[in-house]
Amino acid sequence: MVDGFVFEDEPARLELLNQACRALDIIAVNEKAMEDQPLTVTGSMGQMVIHPLTGENRAQRGLFKELVGAMKLPEAELIVKLKEDARTDAAKKAATVRWDRGTNVIPIQGA
Repeated sequence: MVDGFVFEDEPARLELLNQACRALDIIAVNEKAMEDQPLTVTGSMGQMVIHPLTGENRAQRGLFKELVGAMKLPEAELIVKLKEDARTDAAKKAATVRWDRGTNVIPIQGA
């Protein structure tokens, strides 16, 4: 494994790293905001739609993966996989808590 990376002579990689960190910050803020929120909301036409922050986090995760890949680090694939696994585990736990509280009950019309 690599002990660390030095980007002093690589400003392009440093900028990619800064952008990747910003993406992770946005993901963390959104996840915190979603803690007590339902997974779905009412759309403009009255339909149930995915919560906008869920979609935003999906986009930010994709951006993070692209940015880390663009840095062409020797262990980039491993780092991305570990981050995805950690986020997936956290998301599963959060969803379980929300479902256990009954905040994601979708009413059945005509019942």
